[in-house]
Amino acid sequence: MEEKEKSLMKRLIMECLPMTPELHRNRDSLRIDVIADAALLGSSFDKSGFDSILLELKQEQCLVTFDDKIVPTQFGINLYYRR
Repeated sequence: MEEKEKSLMKRLIMECLPMTPELHRNRDSLRIDVIADAALLGSSFDKSGFDSILLELKQEQCLVTFDDKIVPTQFGINLYYRR
């Protein structure tokens, strides 16, 4: 995956998360929304690509995962919502 596409996918994931760390999204519903948004933008994105980007965002401390729940961190919110 190219850096430009990877950056787009990270942004889509973060934009589909709530803008507050007190709320969360279910992994499956988040994946469905992100894949649909990517398709609207003419980009292909599958489950393995989603999981890979999700792991990168977690390693960058932009989000945390609790079983099936995905929660944005304040760092991730600041990084992706202020651009």
